[in-house]
Amino acid sequence: MQFLEHIRSVSKLALESGALQPIATRSIRAGRFFVRLLLVEDRKEKAQQDRPSGWNPFLPYEDELFVEAISVTHVCLLNKFQVSADHILLVTRDFHEQNETLSTADFEAVWTVFSRLGPNRSLMFYNSAPAAGASQRHKHLQVVPTPLAPGMPDSTVFEPEVLQACGRAPESMIHRVPELPFAHAVKSHRHPETADEIVSAAKESARTFQEMVTSLSQSIPSVTHGSSFEASTQGYGLENEHPGPLMSMALNVLMTSSWMMVIPRKQEKCGDISVNALGFAGSLFVKSQRQLEQVLEDPMEILCQTGYRSHPSR
Repeated sequence: MQFLEHIRSVSKLALESGALQPIATRSIRAGRFFVRLLLVEDRKEKAQQDRPSGWNPFLPYEDELFVEAISVTHVCLLNKFQVSADHILLVTRDFHEQNETLSTADFEAVWTVFSRLGPNRSLMFYNSAPAAGASQRHKHLQVVPTPLAPGMPDSTVFEPEVLQACGRAPESMIHRVPELPFAHAVKSHRHPETADEIVSAAKESARTFQEMVTSLSQSIPSVTHGSSFEASTQGYGLENEHPGPLMSMALNVLMTSSWMMVIPRKQEKCGDISVNALGFAGSLFVKSQRQLEQVLEDPMEILCQTGYRSHPSR
């Protein structure tokens, strides 16, 4: 069975059992952006309010949401409260902090899933901390099929500009997309074809990620706000026996089979509109007509306010 078919088979059973609880939305075009308007009560928010502080949904995870063991370090789960179909999570088997630096093992899990789904058919996104839109402390990366919404021509709304910028720059060079007004770093890469190439690509992606973080830290020295969760509550599966290095920067990551982008974050919200990594791919989520009207006015400004404005000279 193809991997996507397997995801859908597990989703069907999880939906029937009630373990999978999709969030109903309506998709609305806002210029180049796509906005998802919540149509019913936010199940995810209510579930979080009903749980004890520090509760970890991934240790143990719900068996009905289990898709597959991706590697010795990561499992693939369905996103319980998914806005779009076939939304999966790559979760560390052991507890690791969400804002631990992304490792070779993390990227090996991503490249493995990309390989299983096929090149240029999915987008990985990552929210490192609350200021970047993260809601769970247990380390996880997320993968959604592309396009993100009906009518979206590419994996992200900025795909043409990203590919053009990558085409102008040497393959080994970290650069920025001049048309994007928010601070970021981007670099192209090639989709690996074999298992050995996946391992090599994962190592290279981990090095590139660290280089991007270093570059952004130097260009925006104040990028340290909101980089971690509140102090750990013991219990609930949050003990970390083998902690990795923590990032001082709150950030988002977008990654396709062709490129990776890192976006530093200043704050989670613009007003009361929460923004995660998908916002910087051109897909925003709102909970009311009032929020929708605010987004429709200027969605790019919302990204600039929750991230940092770019400096054209850099």
